[in-house]
Amino acid sequence: QVASEVGLQVLVQVNKVTPNTRIAVASALQGLPPALQTALAGVSLTTTVSLVGAVSSFKGPGTFTCASAYVFNTLTGQCCDRNSFTLPPSDKSRYLWLSNGCEWRCRSTFKGADCLTCTEFKANLWKPTHSVWDDTSPTCSFVCLPGYIKSTGGGSCFAVEELVRKCSLGARCADCADMPDCVWCSG
Repeated sequence: QVASEVGLQVLVQVNKVTPNTRIAVASALQGLPPALQTALAGVSLTTTVSLVGAVSSFKGPGTFTCASAYVFNTLTGQCCDRNSFTLPPSDKSRYLWLSNGCEWRCRSTFKGADCLTCTEFKANLWKPTHSVWDDTSPTCSFVCLPGYIKSTGGGSCFAVEELVRKCSLGARCADCADMPDCVWCSG
């Protein structure tokens, strides 16, 4: 008579794991403890340990509990240090999470602690007439409106029509080049 094989599955749930011990716990679960292997061999059982799926801390409230010094980040599924964790702005397109799932930073075109657009960030600062803040600029600078050109000094926006009229007064390129902001002959 041939004995039938019977399997035993063991589900392991570990609570109160900190980010620092999560990797060690995952490694420990990968192998069967020697004492358990010896005990099973003592009753003529062979053992096979396999990890079904992946060991992960991404489980969510109810199945995963963070240690008391940590808070569960519902956006990334990570346990984060309670003293340093801050929630990001509500608009997810303005920031990105770092690899640890607990820290975030603004995308390159957003500024400040709240990841504001350049227009929002510099709303109360001076900019030249006929210009707007460039929300796509990593340096958060202004750009002149269509039909206007930035002055050579960079502090003004002149109407193209005005520059054409002003520069056309110069009879030669040399005369035009001597006039500030007459860009057609300076290049």
